[in-house]
Amino acid sequence: MSNIWENTRSYLLLKRYIVWSFRQYYSKVVIKGQENLPDTGPVIFAPNHLNALMDALAVLTLPPFRLPKVFLARADIFKLPKAVVNFIRFAKILPAYRIRDGYDQLDRNKHTFEDAEKALLSNASIGIMPEGNQGEERNIRPLVKGIFRIAFGAQQKMPPGKSVKIVPIGFEYGDIIEYQRSLVIRIGHPIDVSEYMPLYTENQVQATNELKSTLRNALESLTVHLPTGDNYELFDRVTELVSPALQAPQKNAWTLFNARREVAERLQTISKHEPEKLTELQELYAQYEKVADELQLPQRRADRPFVPESAKAVIRLKIILQSILMIPGMIANYLPYTLIRSIPRIAGIKYSGFYSSVFYVAGIVVLPLYYLLAGGLLVGLTALSFWNLLWILPAFYLSGKFSFRLYQSVSKLSDDLRMVRITTENAHRFDSLMAIRQKIIALIV
Repeated sequence: MSNIWENTRSYLLLKRYIVWSFRQYYSKVVIKGQENLPDTGPVIFAPNHLNALMDALAVLTLPPFRLPKVFLARADIFKLPKAVVNFIRFAKILPAYRIRDGYDQLDRNKHTFEDAEKALLSNASIGIMPEGNQGEERNIRPLVKGIFRIAFGAQQKMPPGKSVKIVPIGFEYGDIIEYQRSLVIRIGHPIDVSEYMPLYTENQVQATNELKSTLRNALESLTVHLPTGDNYELFDRVTELVSPALQAPQKNAWTLFNARREVAERLQTISKHEPEKLTELQELYAQYEKVADELQLPQRRADRPFVPESAKAVIRLKIILQSILMIPGMIANYLPYTLIRSIPRIAGIKYSGFYSSVFYVAGIVVLPLYYLLAGGLLVGLTALSFWNLLWILPAFYLSGKFSFRLYQSVSKLSDDLRMVRITTENAHRFDSLMAIRQKIIALIV
C-alpha cells in the first residue's frame, strides 16, 4: 500500500477529472502569481478559507500537476460511512482535530502532524487552511498554530540547505454558492521557514508569532480584507457599491477584484483612524439603502449600464430569443439540475458556505450517471447506433451549460428592463439616489 503522499495511477486519473470539472464549475478562473509556485516540495499551501471543499480543490488544481498534495481537513468528516472515509483517504486527506472535537481528541493530531512532516520530507506538499475554520466574511480570521507546528517540525528534520516553503494564497469568489461565477486565485511569494529557525532554537513562541504575523500580512494583501466588527455588513455592501466605479476600463473578474481590494484598504483606514468619516458613511449608506428599497432597485445596486427607453423593445426581443434557445438545454438537464440543487435541503444543510461544495460533488457524480442513462435510453429507443453516444453525451452536458449561461443573461436583461422603468418613472428619485452614491464614492476615494 502506497504512502498517502505518493501518487498512484488511479489517483492521477481521478485528479485529471477533478481539475477539469472544477474549472468547468466556474465561468472564469483567474490565476495571478503563478510564478511563485515551487516546482517541487517541501511546500505548504496556505490559503484563506471561504468556501469549504472548493478552497482545497482550488489548491489541488494549481500546477505542477504531479506535485503530491496532502490536505488536512476537519476530523468530523471521518465519521462518515466507511466507503466515504476510504475515498477521503484516497484523496490524500488527513484528519485535523479541533477543540470542538473534544480535548481528549487533540492528542490524535500527533499522528496527523507526523504524516504531514513525512510528506514534506518526501518532497510532497501539504494544504492547510491556516485560519482553522471557514467563514463567509471577507477578512482573515486569527491563524491557528497547527500549520506552524508542522512547518517548524519538518524544518528541524530537513537536511542542510533544504527548507520548507509556505505559499500564501488568496481566493476571491464571484459568488460562493452559485454555479458559473468567477474565481480569482492570487499566489503570494513563498515564505522560507528556515529563515526563522535561528530564532526558533532560542524562543519557539516568538518565532511562531513572527512567522504567523508574516503569513497573516501576506494573506491580507492577497485578499479583500474588510474590517471586522459591528460595521462589517456596512463595509461589505459599500465595497460592492463602490468597486465597479473604481474598476479599470477593462471590466473583468481581475479588475473588479483589484477595485474591491482598494475599497477594502480605504475602509480599513476609515475604520481605524477616521471616526468622523465612518459616521458620515453610515448615514449616507442608510440614505442610499432607504431610497434603493423604495425604488426596488435590483440588488440595491446602481452600477449596471443604464439603458435608454428606446432600447426596451430590443431588450424584450433578446429575452424572448434567449428564453427560446434555453428550452432544449433546460429540458435535457432539468431532472439532474433540480436534484443537485435540492440536495442541501434534503440533507438538512443550513450553512450556505457548504452549498457550492455539495453542488460540485453531486454534479461530478450525478451528471455523468444521468447522461449515460439518458443517452442509453435514447440510443435504445431509436435507430441510433451505440457510437452516437460519443456526441450525445457531450451534447447533453454542453446544452445544460449553455442553457444556464442564457438563464444568467436573461436575468441580467430583466434587471435592465427594471432599470429602464425605474429611471423613467422615478427619474427625480433615481437622480437623488445617484447623488448619494457619488457622495459615498467621494468619501471612499
